Amino acid sequence: MTRKNYGTWVGRGVRTALAVAIGCSIAVAAVPARVGYAATYDVTAYGANGSDTSDDRSAIQNAIDSASSGDAVYVPNGTYFINGPLTMKSGVKLTGQGQSTAIVKSSGTGNDYMVKIFNANNVVVSNLMLDGNNVATTMGGIAGYAGSGHHIHHVTVKNIGWTGASFGGFGIRFFGDNDYTDGVTDSVIENNTFANLGVASIWGGGVRLSWGSSRNRVSNNTISNTGRGGIFVDNGSTDNVIKNNTISGSGLTAEKLGIEIWEHSDRALIEDNVVDHWISLDSSPGSAVRRNTVGSNAATVGKYGLENVASSYSILTDNVVDGNQEMGVTVSNADPKDYIYWGYNTIDGMTLYGAQIQGSTGGAKGHYFFKNKFLNTADSTGSAGFGFRINGNVTYLTLLQNEIKNNASHGINVTGAAGVDQLSVVGNTITGNGGRSIDQYPAAAADLEWSGNTVSGNGTNTQLTSRGFANTKPTANFTSATTVTAGTPVSFTNTSTDPGGSIAVSLWDFNDGLPSTSANPTHTFANPGTYRVTLVVWDNLGRASHIEKTITVTTGSSSTNVALNRTVTATASCANSESPPKAVDGLTTTKWCDGTAGDKKLAVDLGSSYSIHRWVVKHAGAGGEGTYYNTRDFKLQKSADGVAWTDVDSVTGNTANVTDRNVTPFTTRYVRLYITYPSTIDSTARIYELEVYSGGGGGGDATAPTAPTNLSSPSKTTTSVSLTWTASTDNVAVVGYDIYRNGVLCGSSTTTSYTCGNLTPNTAYSFTVKARDAVPNVSAASSALSVTTLASTNVALNKTVTATASCASSETGPKAVDGLLTTKWCDDTAGDKKLTVDLGSNHTITRWVVKHAAAGGEGVHYNTKDFKLQRSSDGVAWTDVDSVTGNTANVTDRNVTPFTSRYVRLYITAPSQSFSTAARIYEFEVYN
Repeated sequence: MTRKNYGTWVGRGVRTALAVAIGCSIAVAAVPARVGYAATYDVTAYGANGSDTSDDRSAIQNAIDSASSGDAVYVPNGTYFINGPLTMKSGVKLTGQGQSTAIVKSSGTGNDYMVKIFNANNVVVSNLMLDGNNVATTMGGIAGYAGSGHHIHHVTVKNIGWTGASFGGFGIRFFGDNDYTDGVTDSVIENNTFANLGVASIWGGGVRLSWGSSRNRVSNNTISNTGRGGIFVDNGSTDNVIKNNTISGSGLTAEKLGIEIWEHSDRALIEDNVVDHWISLDSSPGSAVRRNTVGSNAATVGKYGLENVASSYSILTDNVVDGNQEMGVTVSNADPKDYIYWGYNTIDGMTLYGAQIQGSTGGAKGHYFFKNKFLNTADSTGSAGFGFRINGNVTYLTLLQNEIKNNASHGINVTGAAGVDQLSVVGNTITGNGGRSIDQYPAAAADLEWSGNTVSGNGTNTQLTSRGFANTKPTANFTSATTVTAGTPVSFTNTSTDPGGSIAVSLWDFNDGLPSTSANPTHTFANPGTYRVTLVVWDNLGRASHIEKTITVTTGSSSTNVALNRTVTATASCANSESPPKAVDGLTTTKWCDGTAGDKKLAVDLGSSYSIHRWVVKHAGAGGEGTYYNTRDFKLQKSADGVAWTDVDSVTGNTANVTDRNVTPFTTRYVRLYITYPSTIDSTARIYELEVYSGGGGGGDATAPTAPTNLSSPSKTTTSVSLTWTASTDNVAVVGYDIYRNGVLCGSSTTTSYTCGNLTPNTAYSFTVKARDAVPNVSAASSALSVTTLASTNVALNKTVTATASCASSETGPKAVDGLLTTKWCDDTAGDKKLTVDLGSNHTITRWVVKHAAAGGEGVHYNTKDFKLQRSSDGVAWTDVDSVTGNTANVTDRNVTPFTSRYVRLYITAPSQSFSTAARIYEFEVYN
């Protein structure tokens, strides 16, 4: 493979000349101190008019020039034409009334960007659209040089018509100088939409971080239709995070790169992205490529799924490459590319090779493949179709417990190119391949380990014989705590041994963050969960082994966060994805955001009264944003009724990522976070978690209430059970009861009755109740009561069905209501998909079930993502009943407030997890 071309900019002088040509002053401005915030400058007050076609650049620029650090420049709804760039100032926020309605549109003739952030810090651009208007001389949406702390969010950049030969055609471009100085650092690009970017240019792309633009985060963006590809990081731009982006239409003119990390951009973290083609890791060691999906159902075929070029000490795990690529995995180029861990990847449906390891002159040493799948590779040329191809200068390769199945040609192809030796092929399943299970091992190769492989159903079931390997493999092992606390450093002790030599290389994958090559590393898990920690070791000659252990990460508190997943209200939200419940969901990957003027308030109904002794706020820095967004001044309040509030504790001048404070115990049902100063640079509050704790240190009362008695059920339905009991007694007072279903909390009550819902029809449940006081001391459980819910019938079974379309005559609408998981309804037409069922007469519906693609044996990435249930009395006018967004489960089973209807409809807006536009419904069920 030839190295990709990145132009001829060599030397700082050339880059500086270019910067001057697009209006950059190289002198770095000092960051001004923040003086207040919330002063807003409306661009229409400076003469901008969003309802005509006259030039508004000067008016908007005058508003920006009038603003001071901490102020906002506001763009109301309308379309504002600019014939040249807008230049931002440090600490100023450029924000619109709406991402799709406040439009800044290019009419320029010069080679420039629409917005420039040069020699500035802490700039915010949000909630507006930058429309390049397909002007051929508009280089891009936003350009940044020599700065840090920027936040670009909820911005649409589209129709960048750049056709020049030099760099251009970008949604956002951050850059520095050729010596990797003066880049843009410590900034966040999130929740943006990019479309039609330099589609006729070989450089056109969504986001490019280059020439020393380090420690940035690019997340939750959508990018479509680019000349070259989606997200690019290059030339000394280290420690960047690229997560949860969706990229399609990559490379309409060149390359078809979804995500590329290139040239000394070390320690990149690439996780949970969905791209159509090619994630490339090139000359950037110490990186992690984890849980990404690469695939496309478009007519074009990309070159690669996952590429590693000269990026040693990296890990690539849990990725899926599914269709329309020539190769799923490729390792090539002249530089060394050693000690790589490939684990749990699925490569399915390539057109040339499932994987090709080509050492070239630099060699590929110590690649370790564990539990990967290489499946269904086609032979598109008459000389391809290999599941796994080894093509010269490959040594100490380990293939352990992989599946290499149903490929058109050989399972493992050893080409005969020189330099292949010291292979370990152990415990793999090599079946159903059209050619040989494996080629004969090269005669010149001295060492081979071949054992425990399942070989059957191939064109030729070749088995090899081990030879050589005088030295014994090392034994990997480590010790650590098995249960740890989120946010607390965990020490790992490497106890690996090598009887015939020494451990030379250790590579750790924590299933979280970046890998480590330390012998005895320390890692901090930010979030609770279960993590698969892997250690791979290589001895001084190159032989390898690995070990996996599971680490459970908990909150670590001896008390309980009683705000977790409770009912929340707030003053406002920046977007639907940043709503109040995100602040109590237990995750630091989500947040509540409020960018409105004035004080911000987040109120939590705890469900009943608790004694609170500790509160925690996880600010922007805890979620990976810049620390300058951490909440500065705020307080905790309490209320008995959610109306009248009393201050409990306050914080001023905060800079920490996490606030964790103990308070004198107090009893309340409602708590509120009241924010008066949301950050040091803008007026937006960003709260990743609000936690309040009860128990484990509150109060001096040690006496628990008596257990509730006489638990009984006066009524029940198909999906709910009503319960009553006799009150408990306490030496002080009983403040509430917790109701358990099969040992799991169903809900809480301050009275002696409760209805437990969301149950399954015709199912027996065991209920108990516990009482608690204000400490809280908790009683023993009541005697258990077993109740069986009423039976329910799928009233959609074999009823009359109509649908928007069908993929084939065997995949029509009635297949979704035939009661079988061997048949399905499929619709791959454009637009929303609809499946309508006439129940024949009115029925009272309490529950609906959708069995998606994986319930029928297809891949989970085909499971329906966004859909809703609708009802109608006449089959014409429809009303929404319930909706699901972001689904990944094989089966959706949801209870609803009972409603009566004759017609029901499944309405699908996002038919799959990634690239497929086809809906695949194996069963649609509704229950009375």
